[in-house]
Amino acid sequence: FGYSCRVVDLIQHVHKSSSYLK
Repeated sequence: FGYSCRVVDLIQHVHKSSSYLK
């Protein structure tokens, strides 16, 4: 499923953003 892959990519992006803000 491409949707699942997209969700994982989105989560990773959010995690990176959160880490960057901290």
